[in-house]
Amino acid sequence: MTILQCLRCPRALHLSCMDKDRVQKLNKKYIVCEKHKPPKVKPKITSYIEAHKPNTRRLLNEEYKELKYVRKVREKKEEEGPRVKVELTYEDLQIPPPAQFDYASYEKDWCRYCGARVHSNFTKGPWGPKTLCTVHYLEWGKKHTLNLSEHKEKPVLPINPECREELRYITERKSKNAGFDPKRSIEEPLPERKGKAT
Repeated sequence: MTILQCLRCPRALHLSCMDKDRVQKLNKKYIVCEKHKPPKVKPKITSYIEAHKPNTRRLLNEEYKELKYVRKVREKKEEEGPRVKVELTYEDLQIPPPAQFDYASYEKDWCRYCGARVHSNFTKGPWGPKTLCTVHYLEWGKKHTLNLSEHKEKPVLPINPECREELRYITERKSKNAGFDPKRSIEEPLPERKGKAT
């Protein structure tokens, strides 16, 4: 029983089952099946690996580069050691916690649930636009795990001032950008809106 391998795809055919009018035989081991255009000149082939040598070399080079990069990253992590997550406090940041903050005189957007004044974004809540931080909007509007139906009127103070969502966001932001100053973003006044030209 003789089985011939197609040079251009993984297909293999029995010599007895092969349609010799549609299949081009290259040597005793290799053919070009009817799915491919036959080559104008018969190539000299000694092995399947040799026939695909350029592609094999390219793939091996790419894998080697990838492994080299992975090894470098792993070695760098081992040198740095395990990262210790530092949990910041409002005392460290020198800003008042939500429970002690004067929201009546605060003109910027803030989360009516947790009291966050610094966050990635403020979006709509049950009391209108920009009344919830992104995390609590997802819990209220998408996941439906946060029930705010008891609070019909727009809160003037945070519903849950003990929530640490603002600290979590600030800690994450400062780990990526050490120069980030949440105190400045809270105390900085709103830019004055220019009136329409008359």
